[in-house]
Amino acid sequence: MSYLAKILNTTWKSVGTHNGFKLSSLLKKGSKTLPIVQRCQFCGKSIHQENPNGIKSLRVVELKDRGILQIAGVDAASLLQGVITNDMEMLEGEERVKAMYTMFLNAQGRVLYDALIYRHDNPAEPTYHIECDTKILPDLHKHLKMYRLRRKVELCDVSSDFKVRCLFDNKQFPPFNGFWTPDPRLSTFMYRSVTPSNLSVSDVAGGVEVVSVEEYRRYRYQLGLAEGVDDLPPGDTLPLEDNLVFLNGVDFSKGCYLGQELTARTHHTGVIRKRLMPVELKSSSDVIPAGSAIKTEKGRNAGKFRSQVGNSGLALLRVAYGRGELLHVVLPNGARCEMVAHIPSWWPIDLLQ
Repeated sequence: MSYLAKILNTTWKSVGTHNGFKLSSLLKKGSKTLPIVQRCQFCGKSIHQENPNGIKSLRVVELKDRGILQIAGVDAASLLQGVITNDMEMLEGEERVKAMYTMFLNAQGRVLYDALIYRHDNPAEPTYHIECDTKILPDLHKHLKMYRLRRKVELCDVSSDFKVRCLFDNKQFPPFNGFWTPDPRLSTFMYRSVTPSNLSVSDVAGGVEVVSVEEYRRYRYQLGLAEGVDDLPPGDTLPLEDNLVFLNGVDFSKGCYLGQELTARTHHTGVIRKRLMPVELKSSSDVIPAGSAIKTEKGRNAGKFRSQVGNSGLALLRVAYGRGELLHVVLPNGARCEMVAHIPSWWPIDLLQ
């Protein structure tokens, strides 16, 4: 039984939702299994929706640390299909999604870059926008050029022409207008928008609170959601350890792609002892260096620290230590920083128990 079926504690013939996705029975077209994950309909709520206390709690952030790499041409989809973990067919056809989460791997199956891919409306030729960390956008550009070969594609950094924004709050149904699409990773918590740079925040999300990138990062860390090279150091981790399956970022039925062999083997063995998860630091004044070893009270290795905002952080930990056990890091000055890890609520039920 698939992990998504376990989430619902039922069979594929049942219908339910998980992270804003609708699960339906398997459909077959010839010998090819069609995607079983289909987008739920937009709720159509007003953007000025209030919570029961009368406080407008929806928040929007402009992500200046996210850039857009454009890839266009008749062979654009085939190039991406061979170097990403997800299936480009999700962005095609009548029931296509607006955004797709994926990762680029190296030949050894380790994560290079995480990204969201959008199908850009261009009647002249197939065009896609790849949203990624601005720090690695030049590297991703070189990576795709290396595998382009003789394919008819054009690559261009269009970050100055577009702005990436995120609308988030875990107590509201996200609003819908033409600018927004559910974040494909956790669509019940966040909406995403990539709009021309001449549109202001009020143009796309008038009436909501504008917050800083730091607050957005804190929100992500509390959810246990990694994004960018600070959270996912290139070549340092495996995609399934970063919860790629739970975040709808991999398709195990598509053909071969770079790094596919180790990813598929790890998935089918079902043994993933370490995962990225949120941690809560006992003191918000402590600054923990990335990569610091995390220990248990008995001195055993529990994992490695990734990043933090205040007392909220991310760490790659053994799952067994993610149920509130007291952990600690010894700082360079010899001080001890204590923390506890929590298994996110959006993980499958069998991991929450």
